Amino acid sequence: DSGSINFNKNAVLYKKINETDWILIGKIPFSYINSEINKIRLSIVISILLFIFISLFLSFVISTSIANPLNKIKNLIGEAKKGNLTLTVNDSGKDEIADLIADFNEMLESIKKLIKQVGDSSKKVIESSQLVNESASQSYINSRQISEVINQVAVGSADQAEEIGTCAESINILSQGINEVEENMKIVSDV
Repeated sequence: DSGSINFNKNAVLYKKINETDWILIGKIPFSYINSEINKIRLSIVISILLFIFISLFLSFVISTSIANPLNKIKNLIGEAKKGNLTLTVNDSGKDEIADLIADFNEMLESIKKLIKQVGDSSKKVIESSQLVNESASQSYINSRQISEVINQVAVGSADQAEEIGTCAESINILSQGINEVEENMKIVSDV
């Protein structure tokens, strides 16, 4: 048969050799057996700690590479919300956040162009309203002048009609005088 026993910090192994009365016994100290296990355990613990440290470092680097551009765009959005559209953020990365920042910068440029177009249109509307106002004022002045001219023509026509009436009376008187002279001439010619 065979077996093992623990004896005085040693592993004692035994085995009966077949077809003999002999028993083979071996003694191995536990320190020897455990030294390899302890080396492997130490290597595993060191490897795990090293991987944890590397993972933490990579996590920090990755989170920083994400958080910094996001903070930049957050600040840019805050400034844009306050009305400052002159700021831009540059991100030289080739990831989605860099694309987002580039798109946001383009959006700000489009808003600036739109505001400029609205301002230009407002100026044109103001200029047009000033022209309409000036035209209305000129039309008012012209209509007053026309009204005054018509009134003067009417007054002149009335004066002329009165003078024509006076002239007609004078012509009637003259005609009567001519008729009297004619009658007097006939009387004188008959004499």
